[in-house]
Amino acid sequence: MIKEKVERQEIFVDTEGFNKRQSDYNKKKQLEQNIRFVVKKLTKQLTNSEFYKDIPTNFYKAIEKAYKDSNPMKLKGEKLVSLMEIDTTELFNLDRQYQAVKNATEPSLVHFTTYAETSEEIAKYNACMDVIKACNTMDLYIKVFPFNIQQATKNAVKWDMRKNQLVVNHHWIKDKLRF
Repeated sequence: MIKEKVERQEIFVDTEGFNKRQSDYNKKKQLEQNIRFVVKKLTKQLTNSEFYKDIPTNFYKAIEKAYKDSNPMKLKGEKLVSLMEIDTTELFNLDRQYQAVKNATEPSLVHFTTYAETSEEIAKYNACMDVIKACNTMDLYIKVFPFNIQQATKNAVKWDMRKNQLVVNHHWIKDKLRF
């Protein structure tokens, strides 16, 4: 039996999920830049990528290294900060914010896209698109009630209130309905 090769077709892109991940990644990069600036201001040293794994510990080590000439008693970084009255509130505030997004990675739109991969899924998608096109054509002449279309198709075609248009229900195409 020869299995036919089916070209997969994009049926849904989760732009909201992608934008959220992209926002988290951008925030992470901005916080890294701000932390780098604050650390350089306080210690006169540059940070590397390892610095962000444990910011407080690495900061105190950088303080010890930066002030080792004026630290004859070999005090720990925490003591040096308190004795020299170095204001670390900005750094630790940035660290707290960074901890919320430290695992963020740069997203790829491919990971947020759903595809119709079998001939059956592509046929379902095309049928839904035919219904949507027919409703859009009818809407030129008479008022089409989108929720009635949604109900008539048993949610295979949905009304997206944000986009104000009928859309294909990708869960129905992938047989992942939740009822």
